[in-house]
Amino acid sequence: VLCSRRPTPSYRTATTTSKPTAAPPTSTWDAYITETASLSPYVPTPPMAANILFDNLMQEESKAYTAHVELGCGEGNLNASALSRGLNRTFGYDSDERVLQIATDRLPEAQFYLCDLTKSPQTVVDKVTELAEGGENVLLTMYFVSDGLEKIRESVLEKCLKHADIVTIGYEVPGWEKRGGVVGGNVLGVEWFVYGKIT
Repeated sequence: VLCSRRPTPSYRTATTTSKPTAAPPTSTWDAYITETASLSPYVPTPPMAANILFDNLMQEESKAYTAHVELGCGEGNLNASALSRGLNRTFGYDSDERVLQIATDRLPEAQFYLCDLTKSPQTVVDKVTELAEGGENVLLTMYFVSDGLEKIRESVLEKCLKHADIVTIGYEVPGWEKRGGVVGGNVLGVEWFVYGKIT
């Protein structure tokens, strides 16, 4: 099975919270990476950046997002921000079972899926399509490097852009310069880029 939903635990530990963790006590992206890299083989989106991202995106009443999908969700920082900003339908996909278990324990309100996007890209496309056709205004977010974005551009992103606004964190989607992408903001030295759905 290439993609499967993580079971929601029937318990919560004393340290589990559905709110974003505290912002890192650093003022630059480089400093955050230095502090975080020793703890994990990947660098998650800082909670401060995730919160500011959602605050900015949801200021526009015309967007009124009602569902959120995060690719490469890790421990669920962006899903936590979505929940704290009123997006009660948030979904996360990751290929690392260990971090998905952390996300599931931390955010039982969200839905997390173990999924390798390079082997089973249609799973995400189907979820985004299902949400949009069900009347949801969908926001798709991710923090992938350029090579990763290129690998899923045709199989996932091109198809999802028909049904969702897409935000990439840190890197622009290769070849999408004329797709209406704009710099959405900058925090801790990292930018995010917004691509509006094609109707």
